[in-house]
Amino acid sequence: MGCGAAALVLLLGLYAARNLIAREALLGWLRARGVPAQADIGALGLGGVTGRIVVGPPDHPDFSVETSEIAYGLTGFWSGDPLGLQIRSVRLVRPVVNARLHDGTLSFGALDPVIAELRKRPPRPDVRQPQVVVEGGRLLLATDYGRADLNADALLNDGKLLRLEARLAPARLALGSTVADVGASSLSLTTRGDRVDIRLDATATRLASPLAVLEGARVQLTGQGPYPDLKRRRGDGVLSLRLAAAADSLQSGAARASAARLTGAFDGRVAGWIDTLSLAGSGAAEARAGAVDADGLQARDAQANLAARTVAWSRAGRRLTADGRLDASAATLAGGALRLAAVKAGFQGAGGFGAGVRRLSAAGGVSARGKITGAGAPARADPAEMAAIKRALAGFTAAAPGVKLDLDGDRLAVSLPAPIRLRAASGGEAVLAGAPGRPAFQNGAGAFGLAVRGGGLPAAVASVSDLRFFPGGLTAPMQLTVRSNFDPVRDGVAKGAGILRIAGGKVEFASRGCVQLAAGRLEFGDNDVIAPRAELCPTAEPLFRYAGASWRIRGRIGKASASIPFLQAGLAEGRGMATFGQTRGALGAQVILERARLDDLAAPLRFYPVRLSGPAILREGIWQAALMGTDPAGRKLGEAQLSHDVRSGVGELDFDSGALAFEEGGLQPAALSPLAAAVGSPARGHAGFSGNVAWSHEGAAGHGVLTVPSLDFVSPLGQVSGLRGEIAFSSLAPLEAAPGQRLRAEKIAAFAPVTGAELSFGLASEVLKIEGGEAQVGGGRVRLAPFSLPFSPGAAWSGALDLQDVQVSDMVKASPFGERVQLDARLSGHVPFRVTPEGLRISGGQLAAVAPGRLSIRREALTGVVATGGEPVPAAPSAPQAPAAPPNAFSDFAYQAMENLAFDSLSAEIDSLPQGRLGVLFHIKGKSDPPRRQVLRVGLSDLINRSFLDKPQPLPSGTKVDLTLDTSLNLDQLLGDFAGYQKLHSSAPVQANGPTSVPTSAEKTP
Repeated sequence: MGCGAAALVLLLGLYAARNLIAREALLGWLRARGVPAQADIGALGLGGVTGRIVVGPPDHPDFSVETSEIAYGLTGFWSGDPLGLQIRSVRLVRPVVNARLHDGTLSFGALDPVIAELRKRPPRPDVRQPQVVVEGGRLLLATDYGRADLNADALLNDGKLLRLEARLAPARLALGSTVADVGASSLSLTTRGDRVDIRLDATATRLASPLAVLEGARVQLTGQGPYPDLKRRRGDGVLSLRLAAAADSLQSGAARASAARLTGAFDGRVAGWIDTLSLAGSGAAEARAGAVDADGLQARDAQANLAARTVAWSRAGRRLTADGRLDASAATLAGGALRLAAVKAGFQGAGGFGAGVRRLSAAGGVSARGKITGAGAPARADPAEMAAIKRALAGFTAAAPGVKLDLDGDRLAVSLPAPIRLRAASGGEAVLAGAPGRPAFQNGAGAFGLAVRGGGLPAAVASVSDLRFFPGGLTAPMQLTVRSNFDPVRDGVAKGAGILRIAGGKVEFASRGCVQLAAGRLEFGDNDVIAPRAELCPTAEPLFRYAGASWRIRGRIGKASASIPFLQAGLAEGRGMATFGQTRGALGAQVILERARLDDLAAPLRFYPVRLSGPAILREGIWQAALMGTDPAGRKLGEAQLSHDVRSGVGELDFDSGALAFEEGGLQPAALSPLAAAVGSPARGHAGFSGNVAWSHEGAAGHGVLTVPSLDFVSPLGQVSGLRGEIAFSSLAPLEAAPGQRLRAEKIAAFAPVTGAELSFGLASEVLKIEGGEAQVGGGRVRLAPFSLPFSPGAAWSGALDLQDVQVSDMVKASPFGERVQLDARLSGHVPFRVTPEGLRISGGQLAAVAPGRLSIRREALTGVVATGGEPVPAAPSAPQAPAAPPNAFSDFAYQAMENLAFDSLSAEIDSLPQGRLGVLFHIKGKSDPPRRQVLRVGLSDLINRSFLDKPQPLPSGTKVDLTLDTSLNLDQLLGDFAGYQKLHSSAPVQANGPTSVPTSAEKTP
């Protein structure tokens, strides 16, 4: 009894402690394999066990499951099996796995030893695998590219995946310089029999790599394929896939596409395993983009459709072969000045690529409507041919119905079974045709012709016909146009006819008649000659010969012209004899310039046309020329010596005019340069100019000195006498002079005599910078504040005059209102001004007398003054004049005060008014000071009845006056009349039309 009772107690104890025993057994098994773990057994029975387990460090476990349910059955002699457990199903609720993928190796941390041991146990085909259910699973995967957070639900039965729903949380993944901002994505797999339904939905806000940048990408892939046979390691079966992808933008290098869409379909079979995988079937793809910009081309509403009848790919052979058709279109296609619309292309062919094989054979055609912009509409002055060209470029159709492409390795041949035709809406046509039976292009060689005709277009034919190769050379009759580059010519064009022969290391072109020559430039480093033009007529020898790295052109030049930017000059109407050549890398030339015209191309213009003549020679890489310049009348203007080293690109041009004498009826400064326009005729005196222009590959620089020993001339201000000075130009192109240049004139006959006038200035490329100027006027000084005077016609500019102790009596006397106004005053002040296309305008001018003086304004110069109730008020200047009021004492007092005013203080505010008038607001304080003393006597009765106010009364001498006088004058007309006076050499006074002053207010204080 005692032993039975003890056994019973032991059994009951074991049953009661079964959870603890199971927990310790599981933990012991894991610890024996070096796996730290914690476990809680919730229930343990003969049919299953539930619990919670944590593997790895408690604060960061490698594996944890909130609830695990394992259903099993006991096996033993009663079932014919060894004693043990057979797991029927496993249910994992919210399992969490922390894993790491590094250098291609996947690690589950502490679980790695357990996984390695289980992998060593071979599967038992006779034992059914348990059903595994994962609910709310989560995989936190740390990779070399970033962290991924995946959530999944899965169902496996007997080792076969029946269902998988996986979701990827947004993440940033980076591999080297490739960064992907992956959005929420999902993968769904559903197995039905031996087929698997696939659905992938993926997004990426941005994917950036050195090759491309993708933004706003969305991908959906659906399909069905064979369930892989893991035991046999095969995946044979039917494969059907559908792809729909879109991106907001895609950029690769200079190419960019926006609103891109891609759809595709493939139906075929797949065979083999990962390393032997192969595909075979048919497919189609359609790509669309709202806009595509690439290498200067812009396409809108672009679309491409590919239909492949057969597609085959083998990973083992690394080769793709296809047979199908490609159709592409674009609503518009633009590049540079070319604009195409309704662009369509279609090609059918077959090819193979991969494993060192590149073969393609395709045939098709291209069509479009187009135009070339920039030429403008036909103008009345256009020659007929130019007008026809403009009409043809404005609209045409292009059709290439037969284009054949053959690629074999690196050898590409393009044939034109049918010519390419461009037909203008105006009737013209251009036809490009290959030689019959031969490729138009084949590895850099071929024969072709281009013809332009009809629609009023110039008839043009360019052809290389009967191109024949023979051992060591070839011959080719050439027609009409040859374009080439040869030192120093770039973008050269020669129009003519002749025969090109290449043999024995020699190239010769024998022309028939004169050849019209043109080029984009003659290249001399940074000092190119632009757009040279000429006609070159042959002599008895070939026009062009090249042999042994040497070439020579010989002929008679006529109608030569060119632009020389670094001198800002142009050459025209050149003629003479010329021989150009290059021997052993050295350029040589001999030119006898019989005559040519040199034009200034600078803005503003520096000089008027000059005629040049003289010899020039190029020897041992150095140009040397001695040129003489004359004016159109043949008068000598100077000599120039030119030197240029072709090898270093360094050169210079020295020129000296000598002492030019100016006299009435002879040479005048204004005939040489527009910059001397202010030097009016007749000018008498001497001047000279010498200078130098030097250049190198870094650029060009020029300087010069204008010397004026003495010069008398007529200026807009009046006769100028004794002008002298020296201007050192720091740059000649553009024309510039450093600050500090000075000119001085002994006398200028203006409104008032001006003596000792001196101007300090500098000259920039587009502006004259006045640093200051001063002159003696009216016993005082007038100074000109610094300002900038632009050369652009009509440009506005501003400055300021400062007066210091200037007596203005003579100026007022010489002015148009000198007969009615007398002013004895010494003034100082500041007068800002602005010169606009409308005229001279003043704003905020301030003048003030520096000493007492006198002002006298005659009564007839004053209008609009009335008095009411004894207080004078102004009449509105714009109101119609009322009938003259009876004279009264207050009005008469105002007139008397301004006729004889001795002031103690005087100030004036000067501002321009509308319509070219100048307003002057005087503030004057003083007293009435008539020539004879005046006394006001009023009888008692007149004082009582105020009758003395109804008739003029003498203003008592010494009456204090506080006067505000608002007046205006027509400044535009005044200046215009003065200029006319100077032009006519007239000393008559300049009078403005209408009243010169309109008082609007007058105040007097007894």
